[in-house]
Amino acid sequence: MLKLLKKIFYMALIVAGLVPLLSHMVISEEAAALDQEMRIDMPGGGALPLRQVLARAAAGERISQRLGRAAPAAWEVIEGGSVLEAMLTGPAAPGPGETDLYRLGRHAARSGKIDQAVALLRSVPAEHPEYSRAQRFLGWDLYTEQLDRPDIGIDYVTRSLRADVFEGNAWQDAYRVYLKSITPGWFR
Repeated sequence: MLKLLKKIFYMALIVAGLVPLLSHMVISEEAAALDQEMRIDMPGGGALPLRQVLARAAAGERISQRLGRAAPAAWEVIEGGSVLEAMLTGPAAPGPGETDLYRLGRHAARSGKIDQAVALLRSVPAEHPEYSRAQRFLGWDLYTEQLDRPDIGIDYVTRSLRADVFEGNAWQDAYRVYLKSITPGWFR
């Protein structure tokens, strides 16, 4: 009897591990192609088409003036003026975060513009330092939680794990997305 219970237990473990994998292979869907003409609302006001935002980011130009430019520290030596003057006039080159699709995408998500956040975060290049975090945010927070599409979110949490297996709660989010993908929609 004990051997039978052990076999049942181990079979249940195997099934619990294989079901999410198999469900991904069977029911996985691809996300729709990005609309390059989608208007992206800028934090400083106005809107730009996605293609223009991506072109600016690729060229290293400023995307937005209000994405958190780093202010010079009080001890920095500023040529020909004071720290206050440098803060008011701004640097000649873009500061950190002003060309950052990840930060702009997170800002759009916080503002409730989920479609814009998805477009921007999907555009974060693989060499970006926050690529893994962007993929995880897409997979769990946006596709699974906001849009109730864990079947699409699986691809993004998997990309997050491939990019950096030790990033934040990547394994926890992957588990939650896989679990939600096998849970019937009426039960979620």
